[in-house]
Amino acid sequence: MPNSLKLAHQVIKYMKSNPHGIFREFNAPQFAAIEAALTRRMTMIQGPPGSGKTTVASAIAFGFAHQCRSLSSNSKVLACAFSNVGADNLAESLVGLGLKVVRVGKPSAVLESLWKNTLDAAIDRDPDAQKALTIAAKATAQLSKLTRSSDGRKNAGASLRERSIRDAATVAVKKSIEVRQYKRCFCMQGLNSSLR
Repeated sequence: MPNSLKLAHQVIKYMKSNPHGIFREFNAPQFAAIEAALTRRMTMIQGPPGSGKTTVASAIAFGFAHQCRSLSSNSKVLACAFSNVGADNLAESLVGLGLKVVRVGKPSAVLESLWKNTLDAAIDRDPDAQKALTIAAKATAQLSKLTRSSDGRKNAGASLRERSIRDAATVAVKKSIEVRQYKRCFCMQGLNSSLR
């Protein structure tokens, strides 16, 4: 990424100064890992439980979000974990850093404290997403009706027709979702002005 080294050093400086008190105190190896991840193509971080891997990963995601926002205000950062517990821990840490997080996964497997950050909750809050869901439900119901004969059996030529209708429904749903995309999965309030 252009200017990634410069941006990485801005983020490291910001984390060290910690003007808003959002970062915990990192030790030298943790800062080295954060800086390596923000400036190199690949960095592997390992350590025993309780060594701060999730906290370091959150700081790295914070840095990536800043770097990506220099390219586009609509940039997003994807943070993944091996398990639901790991994803929840990472999401909680990211929320604690002031990032806007959308936690994707089966809602029953998400911590209650993160329910407001789930994709389902985001859809519930967004009227355009609600409209897209309604369109999708109607299209699916119509598709089912159109591909069945009056006695409930599948029409002989239904396969091609079904595919065409399904494709049209998919296009309609995508269009309604595109009306208002989420501006970013992670947003940093005031970070750009604080880092300059």
